[in-house]
Amino acid sequence: AFLGVELTLDDEPGLSVVAVRPRGAAAAADVRVGDRLLALAGRAVDDHASLRAAVGALAPARAVEFTIRRGDADVLLTGPLLPTPLEVVPGARVTLDHVVADGRRLRTLYTQPLRGGPCPAVLLLPGLACESCERPFEPSHPAVRLLAGFTAAGVATLRVERRGLGDSDGPPCHESDLDAEVAGFRAGLRQLRSRPLVDPDNILLFGHSLGGMIAPLVAHGLGARRVVVYGASAARWSACVLGSALRHADLRPEGPAAAQLAALLTALLDDEASPAALLTARPALRRAATAVGVTRDGRMRGRALALFRQLERVDLAAAWRRLGAEVRALHGDRDLVTTEGDAAEIARLTGGEHRELPGLDHGWRSSDGSDPIAALVAATLAPRTSRA
Repeated sequence: AFLGVELTLDDEPGLSVVAVRPRGAAAAADVRVGDRLLALAGRAVDDHASLRAAVGALAPARAVEFTIRRGDADVLLTGPLLPTPLEVVPGARVTLDHVVADGRRLRTLYTQPLRGGPCPAVLLLPGLACESCERPFEPSHPAVRLLAGFTAAGVATLRVERRGLGDSDGPPCHESDLDAEVAGFRAGLRQLRSRPLVDPDNILLFGHSLGGMIAPLVAHGLGARRVVVYGASAARWSACVLGSALRHADLRPEGPAAAQLAALLTALLDDEASPAALLTARPALRRAATAVGVTRDGRMRGRALALFRQLERVDLAAAWRRLGAEVRALHGDRDLVTTEGDAAEIARLTGGEHRELPGLDHGWRSSDGSDPIAALVAATLAPRTSRA
């Protein structure tokens, strides 16, 4: 069901409406920015978990009811229950499908260039954020431009919607751990290899940020010949977080703030301390917790601490060394989350290459409006593309 509404949580009852998308149930029902959503189809909504539960409980029907507080009045509005509009990628056919990982159905989105096949293909491994990979209303988003770039180069793509996002089953994305993350993408890689118009010997993984870090875990043993990563690292997660926090705050590694950050990360990741208990017992660490996005409810940067504790125990350097694929590691010179040294280390571990890209930040947004990522990734596939 496509509600077509963006909501935020604050201290008032319900959820605040901050955006209403066209062609959605909310727009058709006359839900407005500034309204407060109190209930959906009669189910109270007071946080994102209850919202997801209410959406999941919607029965196939022609309409959905929104209980809205507008000013001082509570209003019942009704709109048609509509499907999410399908993405449009010029020059490509977009196909919705699914994979099953650990008993959960996960939505996949496959783009096939209209020029036919068999063609090379890319499995996209996204960054950390728990946000849908389906973006029918964001044509200028870097990820959408990436799809257009691959299509123009004659490359098919596959995305796997994480658990609890979009049409995918499962608990909320922020509760998923590393095993679930990797299992879903490995299922996607198997599906991509089985596509009739995809050359199974010319599949590449493109991983961004966290997706780049776990790329060797996803690719292991599944026949991926090429891997390109952007803004990734082979270091331990704690080292990545510490370095990023210091660079963003322009702090010295040997200073007191660095010591507090290191102490916090050791307690949370190695000793598996509860954030709430730790910050109560050691209030001096609260500023460090804020700097790295640790909250008392057991999350770091919006994701479950379990994921990062698992990642901390993985020897990523060893995973890269045993990968046996052609690797290209990219880094933007405005990226403060990772460093050129991180990209160089991945290249060293794999016998691959690294490249520093001018003007790009961690989200590969450029200072001059250029968008070189798709061309660079497609160029890695070029030797086989030219023979097709």
